[in-house]
Amino acid sequence: MSITSTGRIYASQRIDGGGNQSPRRLAKLGYELTDLNGDWEQGADYQVWYMNDDIYRLNKEKRDKFERVLATAKDIKVVLNFVIGDTHRQDWVLKYPVSKIIFLNNEKKRDWEGKVKGTAKEMIPTEQMFAPIDIEKFTGGKSKSDKLRIGRHSRISLKYPEDPCSLYRKLDTKEREFHFMLAHPKIAREFPHFKCYGWNEKPVEEFLADIDIYLAIIHPKTKEQGGRSNMEAMASGCLVIVEDRDGPQDYIKHGKTGFLVKSEDEAVDIINNLTKDEIKRIGANARKYAIDNFKIDLWQKKLLK
Repeated sequence: MSITSTGRIYASQRIDGGGNQSPRRLAKLGYELTDLNGDWEQGADYQVWYMNDDIYRLNKEKRDKFERVLATAKDIKVVLNFVIGDTHRQDWVLKYPVSKIIFLNNEKKRDWEGKVKGTAKEMIPTEQMFAPIDIEKFTGGKSKSDKLRIGRHSRISLKYPEDPCSLYRKLDTKEREFHFMLAHPKIAREFPHFKCYGWNEKPVEEFLADIDIYLAIIHPKTKEQGGRSNMEAMASGCLVIVEDRDGPQDYIKHGKTGFLVKSEDEAVDIINNLTKDEIKRIGANARKYAIDNFKIDLWQKKLLK
């Protein structure tokens, strides 16, 4: 087993998924990036484990190799990024030199801390940190269109509501344009006049630069850990409207950096009553918040010391 003193980031590299972008960005700070889907029996003095839900399958099937790699560490930081359901307790963190557990939102942090019982040894320091994004990619330049542009950037997944068209039936007017990358197939069929891009057909920074309002209502059974697309939309100066739960509660300040809603109808009412000046002002506030809070170098200061 090879050991590097410069450190490694271990992460499940999901193809084209938001979960693989954060560890790739963190690797730019100086650690080697190790893909857990490949040959990853490389140890390191300093380790960062960026974990998705599937780490439990990994732990069971490859326990011996997993623990051999952990045993080479002088210091371990664990980033827990769980998409669906509650955070599970992982007792292996008590056996190895884990100095911090990091969560992408406070809801998951509270969930974890509620499971911690017993001795002081179990109280490993925890912290909430936003997933890092490439702020410099997003310019904040907006469309010059006379029509209000409402958009969403998302893979086809469980994140769409059971009836993905319901919201857009209430919003579709001649004064509005709707842009998607990707669109749910039902949306593309029912609204052929909507602008529907293929996945990665257009650079995400260009797609978001053409959007005034970023609207993302998701399936109630899906957790929005950070909501990378929401955060990138904020960095682009979009007014973001999302549900009042999970990760967005940490960075959307209702009426200031976006809107948190409890229903489709509430989202429709807000959009129907917004003025152009309000959209521009709140979008500018969102961009400033993103610049101040979503930079990669914040991780360098707190994580990779």
